[in-house]
Amino acid sequence: MIGLEQVHSAVSVVVALESMRNVSQVRGFRWQDFWKHSIACGIIARAIADQVRLKDRSVTPAAFTTGILHDVGKLFLLAHFAPQFSDVLAYMAEHSCSMLEAEQETLGTNHAFIGQYLAERWALPAEICVAIGKHHKPLSSCASDADRLANIVHVADAVAQMLNLGSGGNRVASQIRPGAIEALKIEDGLAGLQADSIRRQVQEFLSVLPLQSS
Repeated sequence: MIGLEQVHSAVSVVVALESMRNVSQVRGFRWQDFWKHSIACGIIARAIADQVRLKDRSVTPAAFTTGILHDVGKLFLLAHFAPQFSDVLAYMAEHSCSMLEAEQETLGTNHAFIGQYLAERWALPAEICVAIGKHHKPLSSCASDADRLANIVHVADAVAQMLNLGSGGNRVASQIRPGAIEALKIEDGLAGLQADSIRRQVQEFLSVLPLQSS
């Protein structure tokens, strides 16, 4: 069932969709696969945050929103720098590297940095903005909400790829960096995540979003 928390995050998605209304179609990047991955990341991030809830009860709703918007910088590039984004995809294919590496090499910046900037422009909570910017750089020790969110979303991103739930455009699967899970102090690690439940929630969420065809 979709509740108030999901509706709140759906609003964030709609804001992102509206701002990227003129997003370009670039060969090798599928819009629907992107949003499926983003939503899966949000749902998995919420599930992980539930396991650290006793440490900080404020993290769970923020994890859901951060997970959904973690790659929104890619949409900005598609909407405003489509030719350059095509170069990113070409570099990634040629060098078998991550999108983050390809962006840095071809653009001199990356989607995480751009995503943080967008989140700040939308006046999202500071910890969400910072976590979007740091989701590829998890810490081995979480001293703040932003650190926890960054680690949660980093792990959720990789798990969504493991479950084959959409694609953020990467040709190289994301790996969970050493220490990222341990820093969250989850007793059972990822054992508490239920793949079937996650897949069902992703499909339920997708059914209410007006995504354009790719």
